[in-house]
Amino acid sequence: MDSKGSSKDDELRKKRNQDLIKRMREGDSLKTMDSFSSWYPPRPIIKKDPQAVSKLYGPNIAPLKASDEQPAEGEEK
Repeated sequence: MDSKGSSKDDELRKKRNQDLIKRMREGDSLKTMDSFSSWYPPRPIIKKDPQAVSKLYGPNIAPLKASDEQPAEGEEK
């Protein structure tokens, strides 16, 4: 990189830093982006089609349980 490119970068950096310091002293928001700009809405719950599941895996497939779910009475852990 030549010396001119370096001085342009330095000037730009100085200008941005001065702007940042000015906004900090004035108590302005330093956010560069609105928090909702990066927010993804929750995914919808997709219900399974019991007929399609039994067609794929057979009629005797047992549903999986969540790891925090307690076994029913008489069921093994």
